[in-house]
Order: sequence, then C-alpha cells, then structure tokens
Amino acid sequence: VYGWTEQQGDWTVLNSELLPPNNASNARITRDYSDISGDGCVTADVNYTASPSVHFGAVMMWYQDESNHLIFKIQDNYSTGYYDSFGIYQNGTGLFETNLSFGTNPRIRLHVSGSTATGLIDVERDGTWDYEYTSNITPSSGLCGLVAFGPTIALDNYCDGDECGGPTPTSSLIPCINDDHVTEDGMVTAADAQMAFVIALGSYT
Repeated sequence: VYGWTEQQGDWTVLNSELLPPNNASNARITRDYSDISGDGCVTADVNYTASPSVHFGAVMMWYQDESNHLIFKIQDNYSTGYYDSFGIYQNGTGLFETNLSFGTNPRIRLHVSGSTATGLIDVERDGTWDYEYTSNITPSSGLCGLVAFGPTIALDNYCDGDECGGPTPTSSLIPCINDDHVTEDGMVTAADAQMAFVIALGSYT
C-alpha cells in the first residue's frame, strides 16, 4: 500500500478504500512519516461491507510496536449488523462499552490532549460528533494509522495531525439552544412539537 507500512497483516486497496486481510485476526497499518509526540488526532471513516460478524475498525496513535500504541475502535460485538460497541485502549488495556448503536458507516476520531484521550463518533458523517467518550492515558509518541479485526470492513478518508481540523474535538458540536426551536430553523412550528415528542420517546437525540 503506497505511503503506508503494513505492521501486521496483508492490507490491500480496493475502490480507494483500505481493506484489512480477510481473516479473523488483528491487522495494523501505519501511515509513513506520521510520527506524533504527545497531543494529536487521527480520523477515518469505517464502512460495514458484508454480512453481520464480530469485527472492529480503529484509528491509532503512538504506534511503536504491537504492544505499545493507543487506539479508539468501534466494533460489532454481537454480530448485530451495525457497530454496537466502542473502546479506547492504550497498550492493550482501557475502556470498553457495549449495547450502543453507531450505524454501519460512521466517522471516528481519536483526539489526545495531555493525559486525556477522546473518542468521537459522527454516525451520519454530517460534521457533528454524535458521541464523545474520554479516558485517562499516559502521553507517548509514535506513528499514526489504522487497526482492524475481521474481513467485513473497509476504511476510508484517513487523516492525522493538523489535517484533522485543529486541537479542539468539540468545536464542531452544535450547542443546545434553549429557545423552543427544536428543529433549529428559527421558527416555532408544529414540527418543533413533533420532534420534541420523538425525543421524549427516546427515538431521537
């Protein structure tokens, strides 16, 4: 894969997307000249490409070897057909949560500031981070890249460092405006009441 170094597994490119090897094992690939020391961020689109299976896709920072790195992953943990879990791991240990719903084609970002790692998920890829999770980590350094497990996945639109849009991960979050304009169109209409009802039912956030 031009511009990348396969650290684990045989990666390929198909339709401009990075594909991990077609087997149930961890695969890692780093972007050449992407070394980051301390603060930084990595972003990628994670695409569900086949029938339901247990698999994950992750963005990675500070890769030194298979035992020294930081990742933020989303995973289909129960073969549900969509990404239902996430994890932030440094050197193999960290935070993992299940029974969630991130759809089948989210954008994810790992952002590090000081000793805090933040995992962000944009489910619709509309520029708004729908979920944000944080975990305490130990600052380190190394290469940036991608990690995957399982064959039903493709990764695209990768970026790292300054390409990710600056140091503040919440800068694209839309603030809550408490003026009854739930649809944010500047007018109070029946649509606002309808959306508020759907939110109350728990069908929309």
